[in-house]
Amino acid sequence: MDIKIELKGIEKALKTYSPKVVQNATRSALNKTIKKAGTVASREIRQSYNIKKKELDKRTMKIIRARVSNLTAEIYVMGRPLSLAKFGARQTKQGVTLKTKKGGRRILKRHHFLATMKSGHRGVYKQLRKTPLPIAEPRMISVHSMFGGKKVMPKVERTINENWERVFTHELKYYMDKA
Repeated sequence: MDIKIELKGIEKALKTYSPKVVQNATRSALNKTIKKAGTVASREIRQSYNIKKKELDKRTMKIIRARVSNLTAEIYVMGRPLSLAKFGARQTKQGVTLKTKKGGRRILKRHHFLATMKSGHRGVYKQLRKTPLPIAEPRMISVHSMFGGKKVMPKVERTINENWERVFTHELKYYMDKA
């Protein structure tokens, strides 16, 4: 999923200022704008889904910063579905309860159980047969599909559009004063 946004002001700045100053200002403005967009995306996802910031940001969203040699910035979102344990899972006598959406009801997953593996991974598991093994870990929605939702993408695009010109102007002024 790509967002293509026209970065206004670069051509005009190249005519007025030295290319090195414009490149540094562009790099810095891109990095600051994409970081803000990542924060907005994380906040919007967490307003809808019952997932902790640590689980969302550290493990699934990565910001690839711009360099002077490559003036593009990206928010890379891993598409692997999340474990049910990430959604506030609790063990009960009937199985495991979890709450995927904020403001929604807790869902009972009958015949499931919470367990921590030797590796330290905590997950919700289900036996595949009547025997103790094998077990499987059912997974839920992926962060990629949360990110591409109707609420998140428009707000990310709006954040980039609202902040780009202001941040670029500020960074251009900073690098001009520095030069």
